[in-house]
Amino acid sequence: MKYIEELFSGDCFKSEDRLFIITSDFKKDNSKLCFDLESGFPKWFLPEIIVNKIEIYTLDESNNILPIKETKKDEL
Repeated sequence: MKYIEELFSGDCFKSEDRLFIITSDFKKDNSKLCFDLESGFPKWFLPEIIVNKIEIYTLDESNNILPIKETKKDEL
């Protein structure tokens, strides 16, 4: 579990049983703009919100599973 402020643009996370991706947009109060991966609707998250960071994957032309954004061990 991590605070929203610890995530970087393009990171995915789960909050309230919904999946989101974080963007580079933020407000003066440091709220982060995120998009719901199912509905596509935007949502602002305060920096002190705790979420579960997740990985999302895609398939290449040979049906190999590839991460959308690679995570290094020290980022977990």
